[in-house]
Amino acid sequence: AAEIFSWKISETSTLDQFLNTEAGDSNTVTRFGISVTSQIDDALSMKVGYNIKHNSDVALGSDKTDKETSVTLVYKL
Repeated sequence: AAEIFSWKISETSTLDQFLNTEAGDSNTVTRFGISVTSQIDDALSMKVGYNIKHNSDVALGSDKTDKETSVTLVYKL
């Protein structure tokens, strides 16, 4: 199962979000992510994101949930 949502907050900013789940006999993997992208000027934009990945079955001593924060700067020639 999966869903994707995108919302144009303003002329220069967009909010994107996704959620998906892959279920199997031995493990279920769920991923969630959210990001905001903003156009700074014609050639420069910035994206800030947060992603979570959860496994239902992991090796003993391992965390079931991984979290990632990202900041991306894009320059177009």
